[in-house]
Amino acid sequence: MRGKMKSIITVGSALIFGSSLTSIFSSAPLNLALLSMLTIMIICTKRTAVLWTVALGAFLDIVSPLPTLSYFISFFLTFIFLRILMNTRISTLTIFGVLLSGVLGVFFLEFMLFVFSRVESRFLPGWNILLNYTYIKSLIISVIATGVSAAFIFALLKRSSLKIAGVRL
Repeated sequence: MRGKMKSIITVGSALIFGSSLTSIFSSAPLNLALLSMLTIMIICTKRTAVLWTVALGAFLDIVSPLPTLSYFISFFLTFIFLRILMNTRISTLTIFGVLLSGVLGVFFLEFMLFVFSRVESRFLPGWNILLNYTYIKSLIISVIATGVSAAFIFALLKRSSLKIAGVRL
């Protein structure tokens, strides 16, 4: 029970830290799934290589004119860094699976934004206290999208029994 509670707190704090990190570095929270996944790895492995990869992903998001482009570049660079600096064996299936989960995260984010705007325009046309703030809206939706994407990533990593920093997931 205590171990389960600790893992819930770890993942929760990783999601919160990842979302705040993205809101600092990014105007559009498309790479939140990447940053949160790496944040979870930082908390679990305490490796500076992953921290540098997060910083690199955030930098790419700043300099890239297309957030989605930097999102995919960040995914590729993440796994190159993990492979070289952490001596992990990563199969091609795992790389494509994580990339696919990133795509699913982005599509889920766009879908949630669409649903949110429809509900807002239909049921709350004059209520503009909270829902008209784009920052709060995108933060709520991106955390949900991150949860879906992170769950997919963890399921995939567990299935391929990837070892990160000597710890079998």
